[in-house]
Amino acid sequence: MTLHPNVLHFTFDTSSEKNAFNKMNQVFIVLICFSIVCFVVSGGPIPIHKSCCKNYSKHIPQINKIKKYEEQKIDSQCRIAAVKFTLQNKHICSNPKNKMVIWILKKFAEKDQKKPH
Repeated sequence: MTLHPNVLHFTFDTSSEKNAFNKMNQVFIVLICFSIVCFVVSGGPIPIHKSCCKNYSKHIPQINKIKKYEEQKIDSQCRIAAVKFTLQNKHICSNPKNKMVIWILKKFAEKDQKKPH
């Protein structure tokens, strides 16, 4: 077969088509992964709603009325450090630097140490 200079010859290389298809798939997968990462980062972790103390009560509960307590740390959800005392049917937020609150926490710690493990 002779080639004429004025005639264009087209050949289709199937391997280059497969390479182009594979590259498109790779780009598509990268875009999907990037979209997922952006979605997760923009939304952040699923927020767990927790009840934060917003201010301190003037009332310090009696130690025998306290069912349990929780120490609240300052973080992205809670703006103040506090001790949240749980009573029969309510919560009382107290200043962790208050001398009476420190005494109550000390008593609870002593009580916990006396319990057999």
